[in-house]
Amino acid sequence: MLVAVGVAVTALVLLAMDDETEPISIQYVEVDADDQTLLVGLNSCHADPVVTVHETASEVVLDVRGRPTNLDCLEVERVRLDAPLGDRPIIDGTTEREVRR
Repeated sequence: MLVAVGVAVTALVLLAMDDETEPISIQYVEVDADDQTLLVGLNSCHADPVVTVHETASEVVLDVRGRPTNLDCLEVERVRLDAPLGDRPIIDGTTEREVRR
């Protein structure tokens, strides 16, 4: 019984956290030498950002969400692609614009 209550409380906390997140725009992306690792520069500060990658044969879209903060600093997140980037553009899912590399 206690385990079920703990799981239910954890699920409610996670759902509440999702409601408190907002989109975070990408400042830049660096592509590592392996052509599959991206270093994503974000305009967030201790926002616990989560980067979601959507890959197609023609583009890579990065959606970033995090908790809002009143702090202004740059964070870098490391993302691994399923396939080499090649000449595919990287799109910021928040702005729907291509990200500079």
